Amino acid sequence: MTSRVSLTQLAAAGIRLRPAEAVTLVSEICRQYSAGKVRGIPSAGVIRITRDGDVVAEGPVTTNQDAVRRAAHLLNVLVGGFDAPPEYRASGALQIIIARALGTLDLPPFENLDEFRAVLGRFATLDVGETARDL
Repeated sequence: MTSRVSLTQLAAAGIRLRPAEAVTLVSEICRQYSAGKVRGIPSAGVIRITRDGDVVAEGPVTTNQDAVRRAAHLLNVLVGGFDAPPEYRASGALQIIIARALGTLDLPPFENLDEFRAVLGRFATLDVGETARDL
């Protein structure tokens, strides 16, 4: 049994993320980026979760893009769309936040990644380690 699995491997195995789980994982990646632990916001293919509940990026990471937009794109990939079953579907409020961060709404952009994370906070689970271990 492997000690870590990528988010794309989870999806390929039919394991879907609930919106709170997706927000929690993306928020953790954003925290790591702000702390200088990762050089950019990675794609789902290089994000790994470990049995111990750690969230790590292993592989190439794009560094030349706007971090808020990149994080919003990652979150958009991970959350269920409008056709997802209700428990996997992102709420309207979360969809608006994602759209604002992507620049697709006529709303002011987020000033920085910390502001984006703060707004996402109400949608996240309380413990990133527990969320990762449960997946």
